[in-house]
Amino acid sequence: MRYPVGMSSIPISVSGLTASTARLAASASNVANARTRGPVPEAPATTPPPADQKDKPEVYRAVDTVQTSTPGGGTRATYRTRQPEFVQEFDPSSPLANEDGLVAAPNVDIGGEVVEQIKAEGAYKANLKAVQVADDMMKSLLDIKA
Repeated sequence: MRYPVGMSSIPISVSGLTASTARLAASASNVANARTRGPVPEAPATTPPPADQKDKPEVYRAVDTVQTSTPGGGTRATYRTRQPEFVQEFDPSSPLANEDGLVAAPNVDIGGEVVEQIKAEGAYKANLKAVQVADDMMKSLLDIKA
């Protein structure tokens, strides 16, 4: 779709709004699952779990949002699993602990997630303001021509 001169900023800003929403959703999911625990995986996540571990819950794998520019302007947000996927914690009283007393915990830093949420909020507000300014400019242009 072609936009009038000066209005091409709206779809670019809308893509920024969508990306900011994705960033916030990923971070909120990480925070919500930060205290989940699971058994320490014996194999990488790309392989199916051994038969004796199929009934055990898997540890939550935190996600990061990756933003890339799109042709013609704008941005796209995608998710990727954070590396390392989990950290080992000592909790010998957990029924999920291995023989060494270790459980897997998501690789989530609450402080880092708060910063990510603040950045996503700021980006959302900036893109929303850009849409509002473009809308005001279009209204002014229509008033001049009327």
